[in-house]
Amino acid sequence: MIVQQYRDTLLMSAELLAYPDPALLERLPQIETAAHGLPRPTRERIERFLGYLRSRDHITLEQDYVRTFDLQGGFPLYLTYPKFGDDRKRGQALADLKQRYRTAGFVPTTHELPDYLPLILEFLGLGEPNATRSLAREYLPTVRQLTKALHRADSPYWVILETAAEAMARLARPSLPSRKEGT
Repeated sequence: MIVQQYRDTLLMSAELLAYPDPALLERLPQIETAAHGLPRPTRERIERFLGYLRSRDHITLEQDYVRTFDLQGGFPLYLTYPKFGDDRKRGQALADLKQRYRTAGFVPTTHELPDYLPLILEFLGLGEPNATRSLAREYLPTVRQLTKALHRADSPYWVILETAAEAMARLARPSLPSRKEGT
């Protein structure tokens, strides 16, 4: 994949991991069209997840989402939560993330906490590689752990997390390819 494909993958993953409201469901055709520009394995995973979204009504999707990602026993999308829980140290980690966003000139498009995975993926997809590399490296183990847990729980969301983790791993590398590597 080339740099832009990593970024596009992260942005699509961010969108697909957000709360599945009716607006998201209306955007599925555009997401599917955008996925056609990605390498086959990535595209197939995204298409698989789009099939899941299309196979359920939005109320069921919302219920599944809450059941999956609830902080109480679920698999939280707030990446500092597994490490700190509600400890005061989590507050400092959140403040540090906010500062990193500010320093990079990133203005979040949501009012979620700065450790919300879709927000982190958006930042990684829009930010400069040098500004995002360390963040990708820092949170990649948590995303991989969450991916494995969701896969074991047979959640359809594991596919998108795997896709995001793959792109994060590429961004975490010291240098990114500027041309196509066998897609």
